[in-house]
Amino acid sequence: MGGGGGGTTDTGRVSATVDQDAVTTELGQTVKLTYSLASMNGYAGTVTATPSVTDAGGTAVAGWTLTADQPSVALVADGTAQIVLTVAIPTNDAELAPIVKLGLSDGTTDATVASTFTVMNQVTVMLDVAGSANSLHTTWPAKNAPLHIKSGATVIFHNGDVVPHEIHSGGGIPHESGPLAAGADYKIANVTSDASWYCHIHESGTDSRGVVVE
Repeated sequence: MGGGGGGTTDTGRVSATVDQDAVTTELGQTVKLTYSLASMNGYAGTVTATPSVTDAGGTAVAGWTLTADQPSVALVADGTAQIVLTVAIPTNDAELAPIVKLGLSDGTTDATVASTFTVMNQVTVMLDVAGSANSLHTTWPAKNAPLHIKSGATVIFHNGDVVPHEIHSGGGIPHESGPLAAGADYKIANVTSDASWYCHIHESGTDSRGVVVE
């Protein structure tokens, strides 16, 4: 291989494409990218994969977790293979237009397949507790694991349940004015200070979670 860049690489020995060369998402989400590799001109050998994430200028971006389902694949002549890369975006990410790259090497030549990310400056907390009116919110962020965000981010509480919820909060997140209907969002833009919250309908202050603004 030799050269590369963009969502497709064709170097004469190995071709590689990614299923998403442009991704729009938000903070705290996990995205899976699938790379399809194919031998060209009878090439056979091992291709190693090295993921990375940078800003537009090529500087490494910290805090992201990139996990390939296999660090290398063995291509037979004229054969194909796939690599799935799981991309976990932190809730407190400051770089909202990064580039996720998968470097590929056959030991002699190298190439890169890239996907541009557009990350909305918002994080969504899913309120989903399987429909029981008295269910505890065990799928929410843990009480001892506050949600870390950058100052100015938007926090969205989405009621994915079939019963109402109401966000009791203080600090940088105002108390919700009434029950949040199933399927609805409680959206707080431009959060600039720490906050605490819990479900006013189903919980008490002892169940309070935290938001930490960095």
